[in-house]
Formats: sequence, C-alpha cells, structure tokens
Amino acid sequence: MMPIRDVVVFPFFMTPFVVGRESSIRALEEALAGDKKIFL
Repeated sequence: MMPIRDVVVFPFFMTPFVVGRESSIRALEEALAGDKKIFL
C-alpha cells in the first residue's frame, strides 16, 4: 500500500507521484519485482 497526498487518481489514468519514505520505496520496488500492482 502506498499513501499519497494531494493527488486524485482515476482508473486507467497515468500520473507521476513522488515516493520519498523508505517504506514506500521498498513497497514500490517489491511491486516492480512482482506483478507491478500497487494500492494507492
């Protein structure tokens, strides 16, 4: 799970977001190594 602030994400919509916390970076790296799915 990745917490985000001040961003609205719609289905099938691509948008950049900043990942800064160490735990969020690890979660993103694990998702990219696996099925590439994350919860926002």
